[in-house]
Amino acid sequence: MGASMKNQTVKCAIDRDTADFAVEVYYWEYKCVDNVVKKKSKQTLAYIATFRDHERDYDEQVLEMLALKNTLADIYHSYPDGEISIELLIRDEFINV
Repeated sequence: MGASMKNQTVKCAIDRDTADFAVEVYYWEYKCVDNVVKKKSKQTLAYIATFRDHERDYDEQVLEMLALKNTLADIYHSYPDGEISIELLIRDEFINV
């Protein structure tokens, strides 16, 4: 009587505070207040995050994330809305014993 998970997609949101690796592509919208330009809001175009796979080589995972960052830079290189920022997060936490 158990439900089968085969052919089902499981979605999981991984935020910046818990991700081991993340790449974010974004730009800032600005507004003019009293003749001074100020940041209004951050507009995220792409966000990809994942956890570290402890069964795989760590250096290989870092290289894969760097390659992903470079691919996104190529994709958004000529984005028509101006200046684009790409941020790569690599969190390396461990316990000393």
